Amino acid sequence: MAAIAAICTYLREVIGLGADDNGTNRANAIIDEGLDSFDAFQNFAKADIKALCPSVRKPGSMIDDLNHAGAGDPRQVPNPGSRIPALCKTKLIAAAYGAQLYEQIGRQPNDISLSATRLVAFRRHLETVESHDDPSPSHKSERPLAS
Repeated sequence: MAAIAAICTYLREVIGLGADDNGTNRANAIIDEGLDSFDAFQNFAKADIKALCPSVRKPGSMIDDLNHAGAGDPRQVPNPGSRIPALCKTKLIAAAYGAQLYEQIGRQPNDISLSATRLVAFRRHLETVESHDDPSPSHKSERPLAS
C-alpha cells in the first residue's frame, strides 16, 4: 500500500497531474493501467506511454451517474476518463526511459532517481539517442590499422 501511495504522490507532484482531486483521479487511472510502482516504469516503452494516455482519457465502459439521484438502480453514463496533459505525457516517457537506464546498470528507480531535474536530463538524452544516425560504412577510414 505504501508503494501505491508513493507512486500516486510522484505522479501528482513530479509528473504534474495535479495536487487536487482531479490529479488524484488521473494518478489512480494511470496506476490502474499498470504503472503502479517505480519498477513498473521499466516495463513501459515510449510507445506504451503513448498508448496509456489515450487509454486513460477514453477508457470505455459505463459508470454510475452521480448527478442522477433516483430510486432504484442508478443511471449509467459513459466513463469520461481523465485527460493527461501533453507535458505530463512527456515526463512519463522520460521517467520510463530513465527507469530503463537504471535497470541496465542494476539500480532501482525511485522518486529521487526520477526527480523532475533528472527527467529533463533523461528527455534530452532520449532525444539525442533518437536523433543519432550511425555513420554509414562509406565514412569509415580506408587506412589500415597500425600493426
